[in-house]
Amino acid sequence: MPDLIVIRHDHGDSVTLSEGTLFYLDRQFLTGGDEDTRLHRRKHAPMLLSLDGDWLLVNQSPSSSLTVEDEEGHFLRLEPQKVRLIPVGFSTLKIGPLGVGLEFMAENSQVPLTLDGPPTSRLDGPDSPREMVAELLEKRPELRTIMYVRYQAFLSDVDEPRSLTAGQVLDCFPDTTIHRVNEAQRKMKHITGRDKEQLGTWLVDNGLLTTKLRGSTPHVSCCHRRG
Repeated sequence: MPDLIVIRHDHGDSVTLSEGTLFYLDRQFLTGGDEDTRLHRRKHAPMLLSLDGDWLLVNQSPSSSLTVEDEEGHFLRLEPQKVRLIPVGFSTLKIGPLGVGLEFMAENSQVPLTLDGPPTSRLDGPDSPREMVAELLEKRPELRTIMYVRYQAFLSDVDEPRSLTAGQVLDCFPDTTIHRVNEAQRKMKHITGRDKEQLGTWLVDNGLLTTKLRGSTPHVSCCHRRG
């Protein structure tokens, strides 16, 4: 089984974990001390462990989410007391104020499926909601931009992200109209059966909205292009 390399960005060093290792990303490891109360001690710290050729990330925190961003801009949010497979390749794990690099190379990994993801994330046939939405977003760049703008908080480390209102979308993307914003929302709800915050989570979990859109979307006056 391939090793998992954990890179401490703030310290410029790394630790290599082998199969069978149980490893805690606690405040002692992350900072070298016990003073930073923004980070958990071992009992509630993020945990890494190996299972059947994959590496798992366990969020032991009772209240704080974790986020993982991979090389393709896919953004994974791990809620408290949940488990996810770590993506193959290089990814960045955000733990409170700190970022940790994770490097995992595996040929037979089950990723990107998750242990707690929605059933639709496993449907990849031509008539699945995911494929229908992917095709629609590819054909309609304006609709894709509307969805990115509306759900951009879901591509951040905010604990409880909220969607923008239609008016806020217009403030961020003035080249569209309120009619097109509402039309986009209706189409997404019709295909996926999800609306508002549930839709944002679904779009991100299925890789349909990624952080790479920050630099490729056509809205030119949006402050998030400058961020």
